[in-house]
Amino acid sequence: MGPKEAESIENSVKETAYKNLLKEAVTSGALDNAASKAELLGELVDKVQWDSEAALALHEALYRQKLSSFLDKKSITDAEDAEMARLQKLLCVPNEARDAIHKELCGDIFSKTVSSALAAGVDRFSPDDRNSITAAMEAVKLSRDAAKEILDDVARKYLLKYISTSRSQKDRISSAKEIKKMIFFSNLVLTPVVGDLKTEEERQAEKDALAQQKEIQEIMAKAKEEAEKEKKAESGEAAATEEKEVTSFFDANPTTDEVAEKEEPAAAPAEEKKVEKEEEPAIVYQKEINLSKDMELSDRVDVYRNYLLYAMTGDVITGPMGVQMVAERDEAEFGRLSQLGDVLGLNQLDVMKVHQDLAEQAYKGQVEQYMTGGVLTPEKSAALEKLRESMGLPKETADKVIKGFQNQKLISSMQAAKAQGNLNLSKLMELKDAGVDPTSVVNSDMLQKMYRDEVSARLSDGTGAFDVDKLLNQIPKELGIDADKAAKIAKSLSAEKRRLTLVQAVSMMRQKKTKSTIESLNNLMACGMADPTGAPEKWSEPEEVSDLFSLYCLKEKDESKRSGVQAALGVADEEAANLKDMVDNGAWKFGADAEEEASFF
Repeated sequence: MGPKEAESIENSVKETAYKNLLKEAVTSGALDNAASKAELLGELVDKVQWDSEAALALHEALYRQKLSSFLDKKSITDAEDAEMARLQKLLCVPNEARDAIHKELCGDIFSKTVSSALAAGVDRFSPDDRNSITAAMEAVKLSRDAAKEILDDVARKYLLKYISTSRSQKDRISSAKEIKKMIFFSNLVLTPVVGDLKTEEERQAEKDALAQQKEIQEIMAKAKEEAEKEKKAESGEAAATEEKEVTSFFDANPTTDEVAEKEEPAAAPAEEKKVEKEEEPAIVYQKEINLSKDMELSDRVDVYRNYLLYAMTGDVITGPMGVQMVAERDEAEFGRLSQLGDVLGLNQLDVMKVHQDLAEQAYKGQVEQYMTGGVLTPEKSAALEKLRESMGLPKETADKVIKGFQNQKLISSMQAAKAQGNLNLSKLMELKDAGVDPTSVVNSDMLQKMYRDEVSARLSDGTGAFDVDKLLNQIPKELGIDADKAAKIAKSLSAEKRRLTLVQAVSMMRQKKTKSTIESLNNLMACGMADPTGAPEKWSEPEEVSDLFSLYCLKEKDESKRSGVQAALGVADEEAANLKDMVDNGAWKFGADAEEEASFF
């Protein structure tokens, strides 16, 4: 014989011995009369040298066996219930174990009754079905908490059947109609059953909460009404004054009919007896049984969203020749939406998000129509603002939608300009300012080429207005161009243009074209600003360099620009000071032709 077999036989012998001792203690009344039943049971366990946990398991099994025998007739009498309470006390069965046993055995009978009653559905559910549930709970002496748990388990299965049937439908309308049946099932079948299982304290607490909610709503409604009155009063002051003037005119000049009416005494109105109608209590549908445990949030939100669309669009009727017509929208569907949210276990934030998403989609459609022409006029903006308020859409969300469409239009125009070869850096900066990534229109290589073209244009525009910080720091940073690469591009262009620009300046001066000479010198100054480290270009005729600087000083009085051209030409400070004095004193002349052209400035 192995160790396990020997241990099994030993436990069996001890169990039998313990049962005999326990039976004797119960029949003799010793256990009933014991001051501490747990102590006496412990002594019996020690007497047979048995395990205490095994003894507890035996006690629970005996309790289960006794309860099962009482339930053969599907009910428990008061005497049997008292006997079970006595047995629990004698065997020291914990309350948790007792509740679990009752829920399992009594709950099985109760569950079958509940399932049979709920199977009647909305159309056949009767008062007898409703009463059978509470009767079954009382018959098996099941606690209300256990009964609620069992009802919740059974009812959720029926709710899931509606969901499953809804998903199997071919179209959205048929699917929504199945969901409507589920709402009716929850309202007309589950609500009264759940209410029957509540205690008086729970019912009173619900009434108090409902009264408090109603009071808050009345306060808010009154505050809103007063605010609207104040707004109307402020906006209507001018109109009221005008109306008063018109009324006073007609009062002073009454018509014949009005005179006759004033002369005839008015008939005394019949006194009506005011009968105060008692306000009917609001119907509160159940919220306790929902599908939050059985379905993912995304699936529950989808069900709610589809039913909301159904409520918004209305039913579809198939007419002659298979023509489908949209029936008039049933406003009651919006009331059922709230009940559907409770059945699906959605909170207010979940529901609000669904409504906001649909409102945003509808608003997007309207914005797209309004922006078909391209420009959003003040009239269109006012119409969209009114639409936003009617939809209850947050202003931030609405502004985001409008901004999105504007950006789409802007991107489309940029892509068209790109296709035509007219896209430049300034247009890309418009995209950036609108919050759109320029790389959505051009790649990095083209972006660098456009940046190079922009710097080249600023070195050749004849103004000398080369904004170093903007062109070498701000624009590269905003467009995502590496700063070192931007600096290299500027230096490369500066080196390419310096010599040619100086040659152009000398050539224009020799031709006595003052305006072109000044523009070339401005460009030469811009090249120096683009690359301050670059050395000034050398010219073989120093006198011409001095004339270039003198001519510039003659036409430009801004000292900062004079200094910039001086640095670009490489004129020493002492020489520059002498040349400026000569020019300022009128001692330097450029020639009659040049003066004639200069008068153009």
